This record gives sequence, C-alpha cells and structure tokens, in this order.
Amino acid sequence: MDNGVGQIMSVEEINSAFESEWVLVEDPEVEENLIVKRGKVLWHGKDKDDLYRMMKELQPRSAAVLYTGKILKEGEVLML
Repeated sequence: MDNGVGQIMSVEEINSAFESEWVLVEDPEVEENLIVKRGKVLWHGKDKDDLYRMMKELQPRSAAVLYTGKILKEGEVLML
C-alpha cells in the first residue's frame, strides 16, 4: 500500500516514511533489549489521541508504539 499501512517495515523505513508521527506496529521483531527492529505498520498519524483510539479499535495481539520525531525539548518531561 502506498501509505505504508499493512506493510512490514524496518524501523529505519518507518522513520523515513512517517516524519514526526506516531506509528502502531503489529508483531514487532525486537532485539534482546526490546528495541524494535521491524514490524507490520497498522496505523500512523500525527495525533497521539488518535493512536490510542486505533489501539482500542484494532486490538493487536502484540504491538509496539513508535514516535518518529523529537520527543523532548530541553527542560520538558515526557508523559505517556
């Protein structure tokens, strides 16, 4: 698919294809330290609230959430 949904992609491909987006990945392949290497893209978008809605709707059996942009600026705190 041209928007990436349904494709198995590496983290490098995901970072390149979806700039500053949240990405829901099904059946992620991970390294022994649980860093995601690749997986099937189920959804991607700019809004974290939409991500939560899609997780509830799709209910993947095994999933990872990636963010492809900068998360923190100096002095900021991350809350998920």
